[in-house]
Amino acid sequence: MGIITLSIIVFFGVSVINVILATFKTIVTARSDNKLSVSLANAISFGFYAIVIKQLVGFPTTTTVIVTLLANFLGVAFSMYILQYFKKDQLWKISVTVLNSINNADIVRELKLNDLAFSCLNIHSKKGELMGIDIYSSTQNESSIVKEILGKYEVKYHFSEVKNNL
Repeated sequence: MGIITLSIIVFFGVSVINVILATFKTIVTARSDNKLSVSLANAISFGFYAIVIKQLVGFPTTTTVIVTLLANFLGVAFSMYILQYFKKDQLWKISVTVLNSINNADIVRELKLNDLAFSCLNIHSKKGELMGIDIYSSTQNESSIVKEILGKYEVKYHFSEVKNNL
Protein backbone atom coordinates (compact mmCIF):
# COMPACT_ATOMS: atom_id res chain seq x y z
CA MET A 1 0.00 0.00 0.00
CA GLY A 2 2.96 2.29 0.51
CA ILE A 3 3.03 5.36 2.69
CA ILE A 4 -0.21 6.45 4.32
CA THR A 5 -0.90 9.92 3.01
CA LEU A 6 -3.33 12.61 4.14
CA SER A 7 -5.56 11.80 1.16
CA ILE A 8 -5.75 8.12 2.21
CA ILE A 9 -6.62 9.18 5.78
CA VAL A 10 -9.36 11.48 4.45
CA PHE A 11 -10.61 8.71 2.15
CA PHE A 12 -10.70 6.32 5.12
CA GLY A 13 -12.60 8.85 7.27
CA VAL A 14 -15.13 9.54 4.53
CA SER A 15 -15.55 5.80 3.96
CA VAL A 16 -16.21 5.16 7.67
CA ILE A 17 -18.81 7.94 7.74
CA ASN A 18 -20.38 6.48 4.60
CA VAL A 19 -20.65 3.03 6.22
CA ILE A 20 -22.18 4.52 9.37
CA LEU A 21 -24.75 6.43 7.30
CA ALA A 22 -25.53 3.34 5.20
CA THR A 23 -26.00 1.22 8.33
CA PHE A 24 -28.34 3.78 9.89
CA LYS A 25 -30.21 4.06 6.58
CA THR A 26 -30.73 0.31 6.47
CA ILE A 27 -32.00 0.22 10.03
CA VAL A 28 -34.30 3.21 9.56
CA THR A 29 -35.68 1.65 6.38
CA ALA A 30 -36.32 -1.68 8.11
CA ARG A 31 -37.85 -0.27 11.30
CA SER A 32 -39.73 2.85 10.27
CA ASP A 33 -43.15 3.32 8.75
CA ASN A 34 -42.47 7.03 8.30
CA LYS A 35 -41.91 7.67 4.58
CA LEU A 36 -40.26 11.04 5.21
CA SER A 37 -37.60 9.65 7.58
CA VAL A 38 -36.88 6.71 5.24
CA SER A 39 -36.60 9.08 2.25
CA LEU A 40 -34.35 11.46 4.18
CA ALA A 41 -32.08 8.64 5.40
CA ASN A 42 -31.73 7.30 1.84
CA ALA A 43 -31.05 10.76 0.38
CA ILE A 44 -28.33 11.53 2.93
CA SER A 45 -26.73 8.09 2.60
CA PHE A 46 -26.65 8.02 -1.19
CA GLY A 47 -25.65 11.70 -1.37
CA PHE A 48 -22.66 11.01 0.84
CA TYR A 49 -21.88 7.86 -1.16
CA ALA A 50 -21.27 10.10 -4.19
CA ILE A 51 -18.32 11.64 -2.30
CA VAL A 52 -16.84 8.19 -1.72
CA ILE A 53 -17.24 7.25 -5.39
CA LYS A 54 -15.55 10.49 -6.43
CA GLN A 55 -12.57 9.67 -4.18
CA LEU A 56 -12.31 6.05 -5.37
CA VAL A 57 -11.06 7.19 -8.75
CA GLY A 58 -7.85 8.63 -7.29
CA PHE A 59 -6.57 5.48 -5.58
CA PRO A 60 -5.14 2.16 -6.72
CA THR A 61 -7.41 -0.88 -6.39
CA THR A 62 -5.38 -2.38 -3.53
CA THR A 63 -5.66 0.80 -1.46
CA THR A 64 -9.37 1.07 -2.21
CA VAL A 65 -10.05 -2.52 -1.17
CA ILE A 66 -8.03 -2.30 2.06
CA VAL A 67 -9.57 1.04 3.07
CA THR A 68 -13.07 -0.21 2.19
CA LEU A 69 -12.64 -3.42 4.24
CA LEU A 70 -11.34 -1.56 7.29
CA ALA A 71 -13.92 1.20 7.00
CA ASN A 72 -16.78 -1.30 6.74
CA PHE A 73 -15.58 -3.30 9.71
CA LEU A 74 -15.09 -0.27 11.94
CA GLY A 75 -18.12 1.66 10.64
CA VAL A 76 -20.59 -1.17 11.20
CA ALA A 77 -19.12 -2.03 14.62
CA PHE A 78 -19.35 1.64 15.67
CA SER A 79 -22.92 1.95 14.34
CA MET A 80 -24.06 -1.15 16.20
CA TYR A 81 -22.44 0.12 19.41
CA ILE A 82 -24.20 3.49 19.08
CA LEU A 83 -27.55 1.84 18.31
CA GLN A 84 -27.19 -0.49 21.31
CA TYR A 85 -26.29 2.45 23.53
CA PHE A 86 -29.37 4.43 22.51
CA LYS A 87 -31.67 1.43 22.26
CA LYS A 88 -34.92 1.94 24.08
CA ASP A 89 -35.59 -0.65 26.76
CA GLN A 90 -38.48 -2.99 26.04
CA LEU A 91 -40.51 -5.32 28.19
CA TRP A 92 -39.53 -8.97 27.80
CA LYS A 93 -41.25 -12.05 29.15
CA ILE A 94 -38.92 -14.94 29.95
CA SER A 95 -40.84 -18.19 30.35
CA VAL A 96 -38.87 -20.73 32.37
CA THR A 97 -39.53 -24.41 33.00
CA VAL A 98 -37.72 -25.62 36.09
CA LEU A 99 -36.85 -29.29 35.61
CA ASN A 100 -35.45 -29.94 39.06
CA SER A 101 -37.90 -29.17 41.90
CA ILE A 102 -34.99 -28.61 44.31
CA ASN A 103 -34.09 -25.46 42.33
CA ASN A 104 -37.59 -23.91 42.53
CA ALA A 105 -37.10 -22.17 45.88
CA ASP A 106 -33.56 -21.07 45.03
CA ILE A 107 -34.61 -19.43 41.76
CA VAL A 108 -37.61 -17.73 43.36
CA ARG A 109 -35.39 -16.47 46.21
CA GLU A 110 -32.86 -15.00 43.75
CA LEU A 111 -35.60 -13.34 41.71
CA LYS A 112 -36.98 -11.74 44.89
CA LEU A 113 -33.51 -10.65 46.06
CA ASN A 114 -32.97 -8.89 42.74
CA ASP A 115 -36.44 -7.30 42.87
CA LEU A 116 -37.48 -8.88 39.56
CA ALA A 117 -41.14 -9.22 38.57
CA PHE A 118 -42.29 -12.82 38.11
CA SER A 119 -45.16 -15.25 38.50
CA CYS A 120 -45.11 -19.00 39.19
CA LEU A 121 -47.26 -21.80 37.83
CA ASN A 122 -47.38 -25.50 38.74
CA ILE A 123 -47.11 -27.73 35.70
CA HIS A 124 -48.45 -31.27 35.85
CA SER A 125 -46.90 -33.75 33.41
CA LYS A 126 -46.38 -37.47 32.94
CA LYS A 127 -42.85 -36.99 34.25
CA GLY A 128 -44.06 -35.35 37.47
CA GLU A 129 -44.49 -31.87 38.83
CA LEU A 130 -42.60 -29.02 37.22
CA MET A 131 -42.66 -25.31 37.85
CA GLY A 132 -43.22 -22.64 35.25
CA ILE A 133 -41.93 -19.17 36.01
CA ASP A 134 -42.72 -16.12 33.91
CA ILE A 135 -40.16 -13.38 34.55
CA TYR A 136 -40.72 -9.83 33.31
CA SER A 137 -37.68 -7.77 32.40
CA SER A 138 -38.03 -4.13 31.45
CA THR A 139 -34.36 -3.12 31.19
CA GLN A 140 -31.21 -4.54 29.67
CA ASN A 141 -29.69 -4.68 33.16
CA GLU A 142 -32.60 -6.79 34.45
CA SER A 143 -32.23 -9.11 31.46
CA SER A 144 -28.54 -9.60 32.29
CA ILE A 145 -29.41 -10.45 35.89
CA VAL A 146 -32.07 -12.95 34.76
CA LYS A 147 -29.59 -14.58 32.37
CA GLU A 148 -27.02 -14.87 35.16
CA ILE A 149 -29.56 -16.40 37.57
CA LEU A 150 -30.89 -18.92 35.07
CA GLY A 151 -27.38 -19.96 34.07
CA LYS A 152 -26.86 -21.47 37.50
CA TYR A 153 -29.75 -23.93 37.26
CA GLU A 154 -31.09 -26.79 35.17
CA VAL A 155 -33.84 -24.88 33.36
CA LYS A 156 -35.23 -24.44 29.90
CA TYR A 157 -36.50 -21.05 28.86
CA HIS A 158 -37.56 -18.88 25.97
CA PHE A 159 -38.24 -15.19 25.77
CA SER A 160 -40.47 -12.89 23.79
CA GLU A 161 -41.03 -9.17 23.57
CA VAL A 162 -44.25 -7.98 25.14
CA LYS A 163 -45.91 -5.74 22.57
CA ASN A 164 -48.75 -3.31 23.13
CA ASN A 165 -50.69 -4.32 20.03
CA LEU A 166 -54.18 -5.78 20.17
